[in-house]
Amino acid sequence: VNYSISGTATADEDYVALSGKVVIPAGETSAVIEIVPLFDRLIEETETVILTLESGSYAVGTEKQAVVEIEDRGKVFRTWSGAVSALASVPGNWFEGEVPISEDGVILDGSSVKAMTWDIEYPVAVWTQAVEYSGTVTFKTVYPEQGSFTNFVVTGDVWLLGGTWTHTANSGGDVEVERLCVTVGGDLFLGTNGIINVDGRGYAAAKGPGAGGTGATTAGFAASHGGAGEVITATAVTYGSITRPVNLGSGAQGRGGGAVSLSVGGTAVIDGVISAQGDKTSNANYCQGSGGSILIEAGTIAGSGVIRAGVNLDNTPYYGSGGGRIAIVSESISDLSAMTIKANTHTQNRVGGGRAGTLFINNGGDKKVIIDQENMGYMSESYTVLPAEISEFATDPAFHGELAGVTLVLTNKAYVALSRDVRLKDISYLSGALVLNSWTLYLVADEPVGFPSGCGGGTIKPSGVCYTFDDGASITRDGRILWSDVDVTWRMVTFAKPDEGGSTAIDGVAVEGYYDNGCEPVLNAMPDMGYEFMYWDGTTDSGSYVTDSKMTLAPISGNRFLRAWFIDESADASTNSWLVASSSSDWNDPRNWSLMRVPFAGQVVIVPAGAQIMLTNATAHLFEFIFSGAELFFDGWETKLHAESISINQGVLTHAINSAEAPDENGVWIPNARVWLECDNLLLASGASINADGKGYQGGPMGSINNGKGPGGGAGGGIYFCGASHGGHGAAGPDYPTAKSAEPYDSAVTPYEPGSGGAKYSSYGGAGGGVVLIEASGAVTVNGVISVNATAGNAGGSGGSIYINCKQFSGNGASFSAKGSVASIEVAGGGGRIALNYDPLPQAAELSRLSFDVSPGLAGNADMGTLWFADTAILDSYGVKLAGQLFNIDAWSVDSLTVTNWNVRFREENFCLTVTNDLTISGTGVGVVLGGTIATNMYRAELLGTMSAPSLKVGGDMKIMSGATFGIYAGITNGLPDGWGAKVEVGKTLTIASGSTLLAKSEPLNGGSPYFEVGSLIIETNATFSALGLGFLSGFAGKPAGNGPGGGDGAGYGGAGYRGVAYGSRERPEYAGSGGNGSGFGAGGNGGGLIRVVAERLVVVEGEINASSSRYINGRYGYNNHISGGAGGAIFIECAKFYGTPAAVLSAKGSQGRGSQTNGGGGGGRIAIWIGQRWFEGIRANRVVELEALPHYKGVFDVSGGASPTASRHGEPGTIAFFQVFAPPGTVLMIR
Repeated sequence: VNYSISGTATADEDYVALSGKVVIPAGETSAVIEIVPLFDRLIEETETVILTLESGSYAVGTEKQAVVEIEDRGKVFRTWSGAVSALASVPGNWFEGEVPISEDGVILDGSSVKAMTWDIEYPVAVWTQAVEYSGTVTFKTVYPEQGSFTNFVVTGDVWLLGGTWTHTANSGGDVEVERLCVTVGGDLFLGTNGIINVDGRGYAAAKGPGAGGTGATTAGFAASHGGAGEVITATAVTYGSITRPVNLGSGAQGRGGGAVSLSVGGTAVIDGVISAQGDKTSNANYCQGSGGSILIEAGTIAGSGVIRAGVNLDNTPYYGSGGGRIAIVSESISDLSAMTIKANTHTQNRVGGGRAGTLFINNGGDKKVIIDQENMGYMSESYTVLPAEISEFATDPAFHGELAGVTLVLTNKAYVALSRDVRLKDISYLSGALVLNSWTLYLVADEPVGFPSGCGGGTIKPSGVCYTFDDGASITRDGRILWSDVDVTWRMVTFAKPDEGGSTAIDGVAVEGYYDNGCEPVLNAMPDMGYEFMYWDGTTDSGSYVTDSKMTLAPISGNRFLRAWFIDESADASTNSWLVASSSSDWNDPRNWSLMRVPFAGQVVIVPAGAQIMLTNATAHLFEFIFSGAELFFDGWETKLHAESISINQGVLTHAINSAEAPDENGVWIPNARVWLECDNLLLASGASINADGKGYQGGPMGSINNGKGPGGGAGGGIYFCGASHGGHGAAGPDYPTAKSAEPYDSAVTPYEPGSGGAKYSSYGGAGGGVVLIEASGAVTVNGVISVNATAGNAGGSGGSIYINCKQFSGNGASFSAKGSVASIEVAGGGGRIALNYDPLPQAAELSRLSFDVSPGLAGNADMGTLWFADTAILDSYGVKLAGQLFNIDAWSVDSLTVTNWNVRFREENFCLTVTNDLTISGTGVGVVLGGTIATNMYRAELLGTMSAPSLKVGGDMKIMSGATFGIYAGITNGLPDGWGAKVEVGKTLTIASGSTLLAKSEPLNGGSPYFEVGSLIIETNATFSALGLGFLSGFAGKPAGNGPGGGDGAGYGGAGYRGVAYGSRERPEYAGSGGNGSGFGAGGNGGGLIRVVAERLVVVEGEINASSSRYINGRYGYNNHISGGAGGAIFIECAKFYGTPAAVLSAKGSQGRGSQTNGGGGGGRIAIWIGQRWFEGIRANRVVELEALPHYKGVFDVSGGASPTASRHGEPGTIAFFQVFAPPGTVLMIR
């Protein structure tokens, strides 16, 4: 049966479309046509679907039409359940399983009282919060420029009958981020059980423009906002708008109050509580935060609720903080008499009490500012300041601006002070005190009879400071009140400095007075006999111009205070002193100097205690510079202090941050600041310092661009990160194939570059150290501190540069440091560079207790920076402390040597240390290393060491003790086993004492190894002679093949690895172990090194000799896949007798593989011990006997192979061999 459809409803919008026909089954008398309505969220009238039967091969009766009505069920509501989380944007948190859209209403009722976080930025139609709902709704709205969700909109009505609205506590430190901002298109009903509460949601402790302090009792300070705190810091101010308050309250020990902004299109009925109080303190020894802000705008306002933006009264603070700000704006006249509205302070009044905040009411055009002190406290130096010290106006408030139509009401002993000229409509009541502070109060109304005594009985205090010059000199005058809406006139004051130097005149008539807005007065400065006019200072405007001593002002638009400076023409010009009461910190400001001129060539310049000076260009060539100030700040790369003699007696010299964000178009990083001293002679006294810590290139910032800055900046991104490099390389994180630390840069001889910044990971990277350059043609004496260290961060920054070039150098107790910084993520920065270049010939001056430190940060594998000295005089000096890589010293000979406070590496080619008698290296953290180093991490092998063999010659005993370390790094040889990469000779006994270490490092790519020739060798309990992982280098990302003859997937040496072959001699092994293969997922194990010892007498082992392979290095994402083990190295010892206790361990083990591929275990290494006579090439075979065991050794030998996750890929064990060389047979002649 066919049919047609018509009516007001729309198919597929209001109902499911129909096919136009229906089949009546055989044997049946009817069929059903179902109309299925569709949900469209639209509010519509009832709609119809009309079905009409059409003609066909059947009979149609008279009832051929049917009408179905689709009724609109009204608005769709979504009901909060909070079943999954607190977020409104999660569908599972709504009973209907759908997140509300802009046409929907929101219901929070007794079905669930769980808290909600409203994070949906689009509007909703209606908001209903029932009495039964007792939870809290936190809105994620923020201030403009802090995010996109700046205002929550409800297009219809809001019923807030139960529960609480709030905003997230401010997270921005001294920046305003979070607030509650809501626009209601309809009416707002805040029931008696409804609360909008942002107490303590403002600035955090000690944050904000009016910040107090967190200290207890008299060490603490109260916070300010609308009113000042009782006792405040020097920087705390009142702030914000009176008529449209939107700011957060400031923190003391308690947080400040939050901020509420409500804009209601209809009626706002407020029977509940709206609260933005400063938070209470933990106890009575601390101070509360100041009140926050509440702004309510509506067509009509009604109710009997409470609106408060004061401080919390639940406990007693030590000092009272200031109240906040409230503004209530009703378009039509509303009855507000039943409401409680207050911006109170606290009753605490140790020093007069805190001050009330401000209440602005615009009731249908009737505007009032009410300041109600509630009879708390007494007169002091704290006030409710009008307007706030930090406030913005479209029109100067002296004119007809936003306050000109406002009536001022001071009630219940309010204490109010003006901060500028201001125009109000009237003062209707004055109880307390109004302090004019020298300003003008313009009032539109006519003066009432008997003011002020007849208008509340308060007092007017006219006097105050109207201007303070840069040098601290101030002008005090009386203010004034002008009634009847008079025109603006501005105060102008002029005077001479010094008084006896001359006089001034305005337009040739007066020294001060009031002048019309926009006029252009002419000022004259007239010097007295013997004086010369220098300049004007004060409120000089751009547009004003000076001709000789006459200044014509630009059209004035404010109060003006000007001072004419005169100088005594007979004053001694040879000495120019910085003024104690300086006008600014600018070296180039003549007002700061005693001669009223910037120092010129040939002068003696004296800077007294406490002075802070900024130098932005090179000085003239001074005769003498004597500094006893607090700080001399250098800004600029070419900024230089130039004098024949420079004496820094106390204080600090520093420079600006090197702020380059990227290299120039040629790829060169351009520095912009350093401390540069050029002189004949320099003294840096023991109480003085040059400090440029963290003033190099900066660390990676927060955000997506997170590489450290500078040529050695640490790379960072995703999950990889690096410390910065400079004199030494920075540490590199192992968790990504491209994590490669930058190469060291700059010169060891003449270092000029700043240190670089570390990478950002979860926070800022560490900043690099700055630059100190001292160029002296004569003597430099340093008894103080010169520091260019990096500062800490996510990844460490690198140390900066110190370069001193002079004829003669001396110092006592001085400290020089260019250290890399520590890191919070195990990737520290490398050390910086220090170079001390003097003429060795005249070096007869004192050198005592000096310290030079270019250590890296203490995290990861960062390396030391460089130390360059003109000769060995520093090394020979008394009590010197050294930490770094030493350059320019290729040989050093001493009679005897005890090292107790060094951690050094001698880096020059063919370096030779000769000690005629005994050498002792002692102390935890103390180290002496000969030769270079190799920077190895998973993604890089870079030889930073020497090309040739270093050597040590000790005529007597050598002892490594008390936790110290001695290391020798082999140079590159012509190949093994013919050449040795380093040599150590000890005439008597080499002792490695308990807790101490001797490192023997083979050259990692060529394999050359150190050679030890000693009288005897003693390794005490818990001491180590180590070549652990110090053989051939493993493979890594970008170069996966392991190095060495047996390098491979499971490196071989004494025993084969999975694929690495065995090599070398079982009897006389002289190769290092080979490295295992690596991959992009990790680095393989390094091969064990070679420990080769020839002892004329005894070898006694109570501790450990270790030449094993090192473990693989962690790979991408920590998986450590597809990496193989390295081979064990070799221990080859020849001696007359070999002893070992049960605690002795000699090991040359292979290391394990990891992953499902390239995972072979490394083969074991080789151990060979020869005792008896000395072996030589061509010795008769019958003199050499292989032993099954050593007769005096009770300890352990271990040459086991490394394991693999795959059973067939384990490394094979290495070899162990013992031989004794007997004396040759001879003739015995017996004589009786």
